[in-house]
Amino acid sequence: MQVNTNRIRPPGVPGEVETQARRATALQSPEAAQFTSSASLNAALSQAPDTRPEEVARARRLVETRSYPPPELIRRISHLLADQLPPSAD
Repeated sequence: MQVNTNRIRPPGVPGEVETQARRATALQSPEAAQFTSSASLNAALSQAPDTRPEEVARARRLVETRSYPPPELIRRISHLLADQLPPSAD
């Protein structure tokens, strides 16, 4: 028989039960959460553009190119997809 003494704690020594109780208390009290930097984050997000014009222009150029995506990329993607197919029932 093997006895795990790591689970035996003398009275007053914090253990798993106390830790779980503290976690539950922290989850139940939303007023304890402080989000001091959220205002500055929201301000930074409001200043950021919704789109990046240089990336939109790049995407348009790629779409207009007949060789995009390159055949090698299509071949590699098709092999990756084929590897994910389930085995046939034949």
